[in-house]
Amino acid sequence: MINYRRSRKWQILYFLIGGILILSFGFNIWQTQRAQDQLKTQYVTSNTPTIFLHGWSSSLRSEKDMVSAAEVSGAASRRMIIHVRPNGKLKVTGTIKKWMVNPIILVRMDNNRAGEVQYAHWLTKVCKMLKQKYHV
Repeated sequence: MINYRRSRKWQILYFLIGGILILSFGFNIWQTQRAQDQLKTQYVTSNTPTIFLHGWSSSLRSEKDMVSAAEVSGAASRRMIIHVRPNGKLKVTGTIKKWMVNPIILVRMDNNRAGEVQYAHWLTKVCKMLKQKYHV
């Protein structure tokens, strides 16, 4: 014989647990959406550029997704690409102006396996050039 009273208690318990799970899942989705909306509206607007430098044995393609996401969201815009040749010469494409908001500068090392010491030397050269020519 089935104990209906006991079966009814289990049904209520399962219903309560399921309801709590559904409510907590919905609250989690709501909180996540709210946090994303706040992030979209809280960008720092500045004329100070952000420099993106790829890593060891890499190229500008490794930075493409991050820069594209910043451009699509309206947080920043790609303004300049600096190619550092293996002999240390700099080739600049694009420009930086004082009125530009959140500009992005991409730095590409043509010799992408030169090592940290050489990277530091070249990056210092890039920063000095930006300071002298563009007052950044």
